[in-house]
Amino acid sequence: MSVRVDNVSQDVVFYVLSSSGEAERETFIIKLLNKIHREKRLCDVRCDDETARQRLDHQLWGFEPTAFIPHILGEERGQRQA
Repeated sequence: MSVRVDNVSQDVVFYVLSSSGEAERETFIIKLLNKIHREKRLCDVRCDDETARQRLDHQLWGFEPTAFIPHILGEERGQRQA
């Protein structure tokens, strides 16, 4: 999974995680996306496969009861433009 963040200054930030576990990486991504949203920045997340994409979508909807992270799946974006 990769994350691209867009903002005016075009920062590039790399993260080296101490855990190689999939669940830990996904938790980190969700927290990072929440931070990006709070900072009013945009990002693009690319998943390795459909299963990972669906899992990320589910986690974004259920991250915190009081924290909504707006997002759209790539296929949904294409369908809306059609």
